[in-house]
Amino acid sequence: MSSTAVVYTDTLPTQLGAGTNLQDFTPRRSEPADDHGRMPARASLWMVYYQIFLVVVNTVVVIPTADEYARSLGAGEAFSGISVALPPLFQGLAGVPLNYYMLRRGIPLKAVLILMTAGSVVGNVLYALAGLTRSKWSILGARAIIGLCGCELVGPLYIASTVGLRRRTRCMHTFGSCISIAFAVGPLLAGLLETFVKQLRIENLVLDSDTLPGWFMALLWFSFMVKLFFFFENPAPEQVSLEQQGEPVEEERLANCSLLVCLFAIFAAPLANTMCEVFTVKLAQIWWGWSVSVSAYYMAAVMAVVAGISFSFGRFTPLMEDRKGLLIWSMLGVLFSLLLFDYGYSRRWIAVAAFTVGLLFYQCAVCIIKSYAKAMVSKVVPAGKKEVASTISLLLLLLGRGGGTMLGALFIPNTFAGAQVALLFATSVVIGGTYSKLLNHAKAS
Repeated sequence: MSSTAVVYTDTLPTQLGAGTNLQDFTPRRSEPADDHGRMPARASLWMVYYQIFLVVVNTVVVIPTADEYARSLGAGEAFSGISVALPPLFQGLAGVPLNYYMLRRGIPLKAVLILMTAGSVVGNVLYALAGLTRSKWSILGARAIIGLCGCELVGPLYIASTVGLRRRTRCMHTFGSCISIAFAVGPLLAGLLETFVKQLRIENLVLDSDTLPGWFMALLWFSFMVKLFFFFENPAPEQVSLEQQGEPVEEERLANCSLLVCLFAIFAAPLANTMCEVFTVKLAQIWWGWSVSVSAYYMAAVMAVVAGISFSFGRFTPLMEDRKGLLIWSMLGVLFSLLLFDYGYSRRWIAVAAFTVGLLFYQCAVCIIKSYAKAMVSKVVPAGKKEVASTISLLLLLLGRGGGTMLGALFIPNTFAGAQVALLFATSVVIGGTYSKLLNHAKAS
């Protein structure tokens, strides 16, 4: 009798010889035919969205109370602007390089997130304790730690590596919408927390309207850290890994015209975004005479509408080419910014209404530009360079966000509006002048 057996699988009969491992013939789940449509685990993707939401909320939640906190510790307006701007600036200069190094050393993405989240808890506790120490430098130290541990590199890198080309733009729009929602929730939380403290008449060195945002954010970050253990799954090592695997067969050039244009848009959009956020609160409190809580609620309402429009627009991204969306919305942004000028209205409510309409549509344009540009960054470079390109884009985004928070505190109404017109006009010119070259790279993935 022959020693050869015939085993029938769900495909074709296979001749097996002695010593053959039957596990080699276990039916495997076929890979999707269209790799451009691949998606990661839904829970992990939403944890990435949640993480960027907390990062931005942590940055802006202190805007309405930053001036009062600084004055209570003997500092001035410039100091409060620096304290607001410090997290994105410090994250760009130190946090992103640190996270990049950790991933390059092979530390799993989940471990990096947990370590950075624990640091965010510590930073917010120190921020809340600055009132007890009575040291203004404690505020800067705490905000620096918050920036160092922001770990904003995770989101763009995770999406660029685990989401296919066909669905990446929509995921980046959702990612951007979470940032817009955070810009709305941050001031809202500040107003609600201040109202809560004032209603209960809680005013002491440890807990008051200035320190409560720190305690509250520490609690949110601790809760997020617990959720990471249960809901976030590390992607496959070959998807998100910055470890060097030896010399590449063919070295691909990173810099190209398309990438430079996207990087310019990524810097300009958050610069405009945070300038609007900080200046609007200042405008409401100084020129319109509103209180801290009212100005916070106003900013929250504006950004809530912006977030809703931006989130809804994400559903229509497959209908419009990325470069066309960039050009159209940058040109629309220039038109909307004209409504931000003070035209000497006879009544204050007319001035408030006109500014609000302009701010709404201008912020929508800026958020959509940012989402398109971030999605394009990983498409206009070869597959082996998208992690580096995503890291560079994040550095510029954070520098733009930090610079905007400092500049927003220095403007008066008409110089603010002029800066927005100039910024979006320059963006439109750059995109329009290079429109024919804004194409996906042949080796993008």
